[in-house]
Amino acid sequence: FFRVMPDLAGEVGSPSDSRKDLRDKAFQYLDAGVPNVWLFEPRWRTISWIGPDRVERVYREGDVLDGGDLIPGFRLAVSDVFK
Repeated sequence: FFRVMPDLAGEVGSPSDSRKDLRDKAFQYLDAGVPNVWLFEPRWRTISWIGPDRVERVYREGDVLDGGDLIPGFRLAVSDVFK
């Protein structure tokens, strides 16, 4: 059967999730073939983007998450997410 992986997976942290838990989930997505993962972390008011290079880019309040080549034209102010 044919299996299609999404280009992006998102994970929203809960109060019981540690940063390590969220990163472990992100790497599970990457290992499964998803090339990009966004981690929304309300406790720290951050969004992390981990791409195929496995480098974590952390966006904080005052930053704007740009979709880059993945989602051209997409822009999201981190402060708008955690109001």
